[in-house]
Amino acid sequence: MILIADAGGTSINWRIITNEGKISQAVTNGFNAYAHPVAKLRESVNSLITQLPEKRIEKVFFYGAGLLSEENKNIVREELKAYLSPVYAEVNHDLLAAARSLLGNEPGIACILGTGSNSCYYNGVHIIENKPSLGYILGDEGSGNALGKKLLRLYFRGSLPEELKEKFNRRYALELPQLLKAIYTERQGPDYFAAYSKFLFDNMRHPFVYQLIYEEFAVFFDDIISQYENAESKVVSFCGGIAYYYANILRQVGNDKGFTIRTIVESPIAGLTIFHQNNDL
Repeated sequence: MILIADAGGTSINWRIITNEGKISQAVTNGFNAYAHPVAKLRESVNSLITQLPEKRIEKVFFYGAGLLSEENKNIVREELKAYLSPVYAEVNHDLLAAARSLLGNEPGIACILGTGSNSCYYNGVHIIENKPSLGYILGDEGSGNALGKKLLRLYFRGSLPEELKEKFNRRYALELPQLLKAIYTERQGPDYFAAYSKFLFDNMRHPFVYQLIYEEFAVFFDDIISQYENAESKVVSFCGGIAYYYANILRQVGNDKGFTIRTIVESPIAGLTIFHQNNDL
């Protein structure tokens, strides 16, 4: 039996492939190696065990947020070995999950646009180059975090059209002291800001909102994608909720910038399943 995991802060999506080739799925609580204690992963693995069709596990391929360093990879690998006893366990960053899911064994640029953002050039086997996200404070261009922060700036500086300002106020009734408390006292992170991007999705047909989203995606293409060598000649694909739900605007920006966008999916897990069915790693 093979287990494949796509782990984010909110949930871990699992695919289970039996020796007979049957595929099933499970969802457990999320885990981010930078943000959560390893006990949270342990809880998710224990929950998964109760859902497995059989107990003998040959391989585990675990992809997740916060798994860039070897230290974090080793911590997760040891947990998986301790509780699942696989013959083989591979632990990788979620950027490789995106690349393998979106591109398979073909070269191209793989991007994540969700709560945060990231990208890489993948040669069909390895990630060759990465323009770092720089995290939710310094970077995350094009993400839900970036869109939410942009909306909040416009609202509190009085730059939203009046009808949007009234809608925002009715929906959130957010005062500036509340926002500053959330930032400085409660130390809210990217999930907090990204939650406000839902307002943009619900008002996407408003010309001001459309332009706001368009401009943020344009920043992602200009500051990130365009920095890869000969980027315009490479296929670009995306995964993540922001890419998926704003796909029409994203494709328009890519087209206007001279890029070929091939695939946009919400989650990489389906593509990862196909990849591991076709590749004996």
